[in-house]
Amino acid sequence: MTESGEIVRLPAACRCGGCGRCCGKTDEYVVMDSFVWPPWPEEKQTEKDENMQKIDLKGNILKGYAIPTENTSILLIEAPHGFLGCGYFSLATAEKVGDAAVIVSGVKDFEEMLAAKVKAVSPAAAALGVTLEMNGRQALLKLV
Repeated sequence: MTESGEIVRLPAACRCGGCGRCCGKTDEYVVMDSFVWPPWPEEKQTEKDENMQKIDLKGNILKGYAIPTENTSILLIEAPHGFLGCGYFSLATAEKVGDAAVIVSGVKDFEEMLAAKVKAVSPAAAALGVTLEMNGRQALLKLV
């Protein structure tokens, strides 16, 4: 248990999602009675994070992003070795840069993305074992 006024060092936000292992960065926090200032890292909320949701896929914590547009939402679930995107995305750029990308279409939220049949697969995703016979959940499991 920490004492009031004590400075604690916690992992800073970093490339690997805040664990500090990939870069060793830490932030300082001051314990003040029953709360910590600034807020614990997982409680920090930025404008960018408001559209991000954590998705637990068989113990793998993935980040899902929903970007609202005037008529729909652009949906993307990021995995360590690629991403699952909605029909708003095109594979052309993913193929050009060598990203593992998987596309599902006709989806309105993350649950629908996980259940939807894969419509398109980049060569890098295919090399990881993703096929058109899979659903989004099965494809993401190949990308973790």
